[in-house]
Amino acid sequence: MPSRSPGTGPWGPKARRWYQRVLSGVTHHLANRRRLRVMTLTTAPSARDLDLNADFQTLRKRILRRWPRSGFEYWKLRTSEGNGVLHIIYSGPYIPVAWLKQSWNDIHGGSYIVYLQQLRGKRKRVVNYLMGHYLPAHDDHRIYSRMSWSWGWVFRGFAGAWRWIYKQGPTFGKALVKWTRLMRRENPLLYYKMARGLLFEQTILKKRWEGDVRVVCL
Repeated sequence: MPSRSPGTGPWGPKARRWYQRVLSGVTHHLANRRRLRVMTLTTAPSARDLDLNADFQTLRKRILRRWPRSGFEYWKLRTSEGNGVLHIIYSGPYIPVAWLKQSWNDIHGGSYIVYLQQLRGKRKRVVNYLMGHYLPAHDDHRIYSRMSWSWGWVFRGFAGAWRWIYKQGPTFGKALVKWTRLMRRENPLLYYKMARGLLFEQTILKKRWEGDVRVVCL
């Protein structure tokens, strides 16, 4: 979104896309009074050949079993630091560091170095720090990195929703204001569908389908 991060040079298109993805989720969760935490998971030399992302999903399932009512929605950045590192911002339960160390060690083959801290401060300042630390290195091809997120980080298809709002304009600034307001909603997908008229269309199609079912039953 912004073309420049404080203290760094211009960001490339990929960096700006990444900034938009993480800032959207941070805005959404903080506006709805959900605590966000930063988690870092490392890889030991002995686990270098293991699937880091698959093991993270195993950890996520273990967290959901341990705290079933808290949920676990995340934005994740993988870098090639050391033997591979995952940097995660998540909305979910408070996780004791000792439990996280033991679980990650069991899952990822001797990898016991983890970092866990609540995300504090103003959202843009925190996001600028996180992205400014990793993305310039990525743009310079010094650290290979890959981004992903859970469907509940905002809602499924939110990247496409931003593109639609951006095209509506009439200016970038006004589109950004609309997007920020949408992200502050408890259910942004609902309001996005309303803005596009999709909710009305879905209701009509549902009624038609239900009517066809009744006809068949008769």
